[in-house]
Amino acid sequence: MIFFWLFIFLIPLVDCFLKSNVNNMAGNTEVLNTRFLNIVKIRNFGSALGIFKNHPHFVLVSTALIICLLISMVFIKKVKNKVLLLSISFIAGGGIGNLIDRLSVGYVTDYIKIKFFPPAFNLSDCFICLGVMLFIVYALKDQA
Repeated sequence: MIFFWLFIFLIPLVDCFLKSNVNNMAGNTEVLNTRFLNIVKIRNFGSALGIFKNHPHFVLVSTALIICLLISMVFIKKVKNKVLLLSISFIAGGGIGNLIDRLSVGYVTDYIKIKFFPPAFNLSDCFICLGVMLFIVYALKDQA
């Protein structure tokens, strides 16, 4: 259970640190350009891939609700499965990292752009995706 809280705390902390550094660098959009990876500054007012960008309050409220539901589910259901706990901590930690941005500046800073994958994203997004993948593994393994 200690790792559950550790990830929920560390993921947003590291992500906010990286976002702060990117936002403090000179230039408007492109900070670093390599053959494989670009470090960019993009303001995302929506959620994944910019959807719901015209509904920021919906994104804010739904993100907060999902985080609360996931964390409360751990205690209500007394979750003990390590894969499920890791999955929930990754999703909640990533969600909190993006929620902090939405509450503080009104948008999420995306800063990672891979050459073969057009949308920009951030560390919190990576952990949300990893958490969802772990949840799928848990669900499929649980049914087998």
